[in-house]
Amino acid sequence: MVYNSPMQEPHTSAQDTASDSVHIAPGDHWDDAPPPRRRARALVSLLLAAALLLWWGAALVRALLAGGGYAAWALVIRPLWQRDGLELTDTYTNDRPGDYYINQLDTGAYARVNCLPACMQMALLWRDPGSAMTTAQLRAQWPAAGRGWTLPVLLEARAAHNAPHTLRTGEALSAAQMQADLQDGAVLIVPYADARSTTGHAVLVTGYGTAGDALWFVAHDPDGGQALLRTGAGRAFRARELLGCMRRVGAYVALWAP
Repeated sequence: MVYNSPMQEPHTSAQDTASDSVHIAPGDHWDDAPPPRRRARALVSLLLAAALLLWWGAALVRALLAGGGYAAWALVIRPLWQRDGLELTDTYTNDRPGDYYINQLDTGAYARVNCLPACMQMALLWRDPGSAMTTAQLRAQWPAAGRGWTLPVLLEARAAHNAPHTLRTGEALSAAQMQADLQDGAVLIVPYADARSTTGHAVLVTGYGTAGDALWFVAHDPDGGQALLRTGAGRAFRARELLGCMRRVGAYVALWAP
């Protein structure tokens, strides 16, 4: 087939023209509007989309006000190495029955920087379901000038609550060591800093599993604002990327059961 060849005008007879024409009776007219049922479906879809947009916008504003820029950015896009509802195999968990998950965005005036105190509260509840210590109380006892806790502040709070621990640094920052600590009965308070965060974040790791050929750690992420339809409970973090972000901080804390 040859493209861009000269075109010849087709010969059209009067008979052909008459047979190809469309006859419209007087009073008839073209109406290209959708049928009523299709219009109704379109209206419902539009209303649902508007409601979802308004709800998402409210969540984004809430994250900006309470969770800071990191949480607001994560509402738009979450790293692929953080997953909710991921199906894992060959799992191991130290998770305890009962709901001890804490969303830092609901912890008061310093909610946007309360990831480590929230992890500490979850660890205390994991050790003792009757613990009455709250994130707000931990923040009041160790205010840290209204900024995020550092590891020394976390360790001081841990000592005050008689929670035995092991501080892992250097060569101990490895997936194998984290798995060993979990198998020995600990939960892990894991601070990390990724490329999107200027201050870092922290999660409470309670187990691990695999998906395909990759190792994933399962954690309670106190920043529940990172998901639209879920909290951060039981969020999966791919080990390779998590360890890379952990090394920017340089340590994690294994807290042991009583």
